[in-house]
Amino acid sequence: MKMKKKTPSEYALSQKILKLVSHPDFVAYTRRFRKQWHIPDSGLHTLNEHDLLAWRKWSHECTPSEMRLTLINREIYELLEKNHLTEKWLLILKNFLLYDEIETPLGVAIQWQRSRIKDRWSLSVGVDEDTSKEDYSNAWIEIKKAKRQLKMPKASRTRNLTITKRDNRVYELKKQNKTTAEIINILMDEMGDDGAMTANDVRRIISRMKTFLKL
Repeated sequence: MKMKKKTPSEYALSQKILKLVSHPDFVAYTRRFRKQWHIPDSGLHTLNEHDLLAWRKWSHECTPSEMRLTLINREIYELLEKNHLTEKWLLILKNFLLYDEIETPLGVAIQWQRSRIKDRWSLSVGVDEDTSKEDYSNAWIEIKKAKRQLKMPKASRTRNLTITKRDNRVYELKKQNKTTAEIINILMDEMGDDGAMTANDVRRIISRMKTFLKL
């Protein structure tokens, strides 16, 4: 199993994750899940490029009910409910079940919000239950940058928005009336770790794209 270096708060969450995934019941569930969805015992990252592309194609095929990738995602959502976990665990469990990797997307999230007052914006700083003082301190430089943008005229702020390939893809899928879950699945499948995101990330990207396009 791959483990990346953690900050103190990430380490705290990683211990919670390890406790969950090491439980005998969850170990048995993981085996059943991977067997059902044709995933190697050590995760998809062990496949060569040809076999990985073949699995991705297979996962996008439709069953009599829905696309397999949608069914996989739905099963993980049901797993969250069963274990009384919040939505932030979606990508954590998905990365583990599919790739046998542990990711801990923690820290401080800087979120832009459109004010009810015309042409006004506000900032909010989202923290996690495991976010530490160190996480907040490390994010202070980015918070100050965001505060400076907050004082800019709307046109200047729009010019300073950075639109990535992922942002464009999210917005394209949204225009195709894809659900948030489908967008998360497709981006994860197409871009791997670079496409990993939560439902909140999808909403923020769509809002940012509308601002950029002046919709």
